[in-house]
Amino acid sequence: MPHAPQWYVPFSWRPLKWPYDWREAQRYCREKYTDLATFDSLDDLNRLKADFSYGWAWFGLHDDPAAWKTSMGNESNSWRWSATGKTSTTGYQSWDIDSPDYYQGKETCAALGGGGLWKDEICNIANSFLCFNGKNKFYFMDISDISFSEYHTSQITE
Repeated sequence: MPHAPQWYVPFSWRPLKWPYDWREAQRYCREKYTDLATFDSLDDLNRLKADFSYGWAWFGLHDDPAAWKTSMGNESNSWRWSATGKTSTTGYQSWDIDSPDYYQGKETCAALGGGGLWKDEICNIANSFLCFNGKNKFYFMDISDISFSEYHTSQITE
């Protein structure tokens, strides 16, 4: 795949060949860009929300059960950014109501909705996903295609 252009292209689609769960999305983003998207502030989400009107998409937040402080499930301090392996340095979070809830003991990956809210989700389901290049550019990998067999990518922020 060629390098992404350095200028803003609202919907520059490139087909991908198969669905990605959270770990496959992480691997793809690390190979092609920098990592799955990271959000340090509301400003990051606001820049993205203007162009992000899709369904849920993976981004670079995952729960690390080894970091749990109690036996009663996850705490906000157990969520780590894929790019750093650390918790948020700013404390910013945008969880949807009742999230994270670690439903059935399986939801350890985070997805972003069109409203900018986060939810915890089972990591092995296929989903669209957001990559970033480490320089405030996000890339949306879309699986909303009717055939569900190919993805598309779009650079959606500058």
